[in-house]
Amino acid sequence: MSGSRVAFGRFVAVALLSSPAFFAAQSSPDLSPKSADFYETKIRPILATNCYPCHTASQLGGLRVDSRDALVKGGSRGPAITPGDAEKSLLVKAVRQVDPKLKMPLGGNKLDDATIKDIATWINAGAVWAAPAATTPAPAGSPAATDFFEAKIRPVLATNCYTCHTNSASGGLRLDSRDALVKGGGRGPAIVPGDPEKSLLIKAVRQTDPHLQMPMGGKLKDAEIADLATWVKAGAVWPASSKTVANGKYVISPEQRNFWSFVPLKKVAVPEVHDTAWVKTDIDKFILAKLETQGLKPVAPASKLELIRRATLDVTGIPPTTEEIAAFQKDDSPQAFTKVVDRLLASQHYGERWGRMWLDVARYGEDDYRSLDPMRRGYNPYPFAYIFRDWVVRAFNDDMPYDTFVKAQLAGDLMDEKDRAHLLPGTGFLGLGPWYYDNGAVEVTRADERHDRVDAVSKSFLGMTVGCARCHDHKYDPIPSADYYSLAGVFASTTYHEYPTAPTAVVEQLMQYTKELDNKEKLVASVESNETNDMAQALALQSAKYMRAAWRVTGKPKDEMPTVVEEEKLDYELLDRWVKFLAKPPKFYPYLKDWQAMVARGGTPAEAKQLAEAFQQKLVSVMFAKLENREENEIIAAKSFTGTTKPKRANKPNEFVTNDDFCPGCGLQLKTLPLDDTNLWTDVFQH
Repeated sequence: MSGSRVAFGRFVAVALLSSPAFFAAQSSPDLSPKSADFYETKIRPILATNCYPCHTASQLGGLRVDSRDALVKGGSRGPAITPGDAEKSLLVKAVRQVDPKLKMPLGGNKLDDATIKDIATWINAGAVWAAPAATTPAPAGSPAATDFFEAKIRPVLATNCYTCHTNSASGGLRLDSRDALVKGGGRGPAIVPGDPEKSLLIKAVRQTDPHLQMPMGGKLKDAEIADLATWVKAGAVWPASSKTVANGKYVISPEQRNFWSFVPLKKVAVPEVHDTAWVKTDIDKFILAKLETQGLKPVAPASKLELIRRATLDVTGIPPTTEEIAAFQKDDSPQAFTKVVDRLLASQHYGERWGRMWLDVARYGEDDYRSLDPMRRGYNPYPFAYIFRDWVVRAFNDDMPYDTFVKAQLAGDLMDEKDRAHLLPGTGFLGLGPWYYDNGAVEVTRADERHDRVDAVSKSFLGMTVGCARCHDHKYDPIPSADYYSLAGVFASTTYHEYPTAPTAVVEQLMQYTKELDNKEKLVASVESNETNDMAQALALQSAKYMRAAWRVTGKPKDEMPTVVEEEKLDYELLDRWVKFLAKPPKFYPYLKDWQAMVARGGTPAEAKQLAEAFQQKLVSVMFAKLENREENEIIAAKSFTGTTKPKRANKPNEFVTNDDFCPGCGLQLKTLPLDDTNLWTDVFQH
């Protein structure tokens, strides 16, 4: 990938790695073109990937390609193959695309030369097919019966059913042996050998019952359903000597191996077009060829104003200025637009615009989205997250090679020492991911952290949802759980580490200033807390006095608040807060219900005095109970310390192993007040 780059060159596009290397196909041994293995390994995957969508049940052009007889019979143009003579075979002519009126695959890229050569070699060798051409199984026990199963039945089961119905045994059903099929699952036997009409498997694939439709999310081809029914009717022969897929080894089918994104990149032939005057580059030929196949023509060329607006918005995300538009319109040179594109790519805004796209892919954030903050600010910022953000922007603007861009984000700390300094910020791709240090059992949270890394890396660099394989083999893509945990194991042995970008002396000075600031903030917080508690406790002893005054303001007849404050020698603001507090509905404790009922009916001074003194007595008792609890809890916490000093809270992922490291004492069983008393204390002394 060393030639691929993050920047766009002349074209605005971001390259995402969809590499076949992660799931590398095993190399095949040399095969004889006359062997069934040659067909299974070389030919059937090509037909299945490129031809089956149009030439099986659909029979486009009257042609099927899913049996040797069908190919020999051919379609509306005649036989598709002439066994023993590739040069006379329409199939070879079509894939070579020498005839402009006969080009296959339809609407897709031309097959590579090696693939075309394999097809021709296979036909010259007699077009050997893996199973007998007839679709009717031979009698049970004969070799033909085994061939029918291997060619027609096992591939259907392996491709469509084994993901859910082997080791996973979804619904209690396995489909990797005849005994398992006969035994069935939660609904009963999956097959009744000899009677497809009574077989749940056939009913499921036919999808005649809305509550029983398989495979999940799709439907088999009519020919495949017919083959399954024929196989069951013939006794559901299963080769006794064959090994099932569910023997602990995950098997990737040839069709999966030949999926387009797993096939190595190859040079594609440039198509021929009729309107050669419109073409300026080879890319134009691909666009025009597709238009011509649909009977369409390109739109008229864009005006200069449209062109500069499109380019500027695409590359920088902002519209061109009036001066830039005027300069471009006045420039009549052939290089006018080239100069515009070069100027835009050299702009700082280019990296800002397209770097944002990658930051979204990398799930970039500048704070802990769960707002777990020891300082109780409501958010917990990552103070140096901007370093990764700015590095991504610079990578685009500096035209960093894509392979370097990827390596820096996965292992920037392991790069060559001469390059490490400017690549280290790339490690923020992994380091800025979430750390689930307080969500439950350590084993689970650490696994969740590894899962985030697997998910982010596979989606970003492979374009695949590998995370699905955490619980089971992937349902659709060829990703076994073993591959998921192999990748997760890499992150299990990876630790969090912060690298300073400033000189050591500057870092040490910053750490000293930070420590001094923390100590001062703790001192201020301690003083404020003590003062608040002392004042609250002193005012609690005056609560009856303020409640009586509040009754005078809210009862009948009502007195003016300034008058009451003056006569009772009270604090105006504090009385106002008591009036509002006593008017709140008592949702969380019952201690003010009698008071509010008395106020609602008018009450008397004597009633107000009695209820106010009773509430004050309750409030004072709760206050002293809380103080006793606090003293007991301090002793409980002190006993939990392993040393002679109070443990400090760990905030960085490399500083904690357990939840107690992140929040010392948070897991202790401490003394508490009854719920009603706790709510009353919180309402009065904290709110």
